[in-house]
Amino acid sequence: MVKKIEWSDRAKFRFQEITEYLLLKWGEKVASDFIDTTESKLELLSIFPLIGAKTVQNNRVRKLLLSKHNRLFYEVKGDTIYLITIFDTRSNYNSL
Repeated sequence: MVKKIEWSDRAKFRFQEITEYLLLKWGEKVASDFIDTTESKLELLSIFPLIGAKTVQNNRVRKLLLSKHNRLFYEVKGDTIYLITIFDTRSNYNSL
């Protein structure tokens, strides 16, 4: 069963922030590739919601690598996947 995906305000903000950064720093192609990759991974996630690894801090929250530098944190509740945030893997993990 395909699950519905719901973005938190924080996840939307981080996605937009990352996309804008990539566009300004690396150009339209890199930003577009990030968007396409994210959409593909979300499509896969909606079919296989448990593909992400459980986090140590909270076993209800899972993480999925979107790109070399970005990890998606999400939670599955019933028929919905809640996207919590996107985290830059180069940042301090404790700040999450």
